[in-house]
Amino acid sequence: ATHEHMERSLQKCVELNPEYASGYSYLAEIKLQLGKPQEALEPARRAVALEPGNSYHHVALASALSSNSKRDEAIAEAHRALELADSDHDRKNAREMLDYVTKASTRATAAASDDGPSGDAAAACGSGDGAACAKIMPELAKLCDGGQAYACGALAWIYESGRGVAADPA
Repeated sequence: ATHEHMERSLQKCVELNPEYASGYSYLAEIKLQLGKPQEALEPARRAVALEPGNSYHHVALASALSSNSKRDEAIAEAHRALELADSDHDRKNAREMLDYVTKASTRATAAASDDGPSGDAAAACGSGDGAACAKIMPELAKLCDGGQAYACGALAWIYESGRGVAADPA
């Protein structure tokens, strides 16, 4: 309920001041937290368009792109954020996003490895196909229970991104 209230407030914020880039970044982030990744793209893109030199907005866009299975674009935005970072805090934030989107891509690839679930389903899951993710989850769970770290990471990515299951960032 709190996040929904925040979403409404931020939506009103950008309606009242459509030139406030941070309002768009915050709106994108809250939409992601509410499990609305597709709705997060437009405000994140708007924030970057308004303030292209601000590292924080590129991080928000990288997050939205990653949540929409646009890994290459997400990695490029995270790199831009790191290039633009002009404080330790911004550099840390951009580095964490770059690490996150890079690892998400690596986890999706690992899920398709020889010792993992069937290649076609795992590759489709890595590309964001929710039905494919749901299909390989039982095998990933077995592998994770057996101590295969990549399988645990892949499961975490599926749950966090809501691919084939309700999004559960926790």
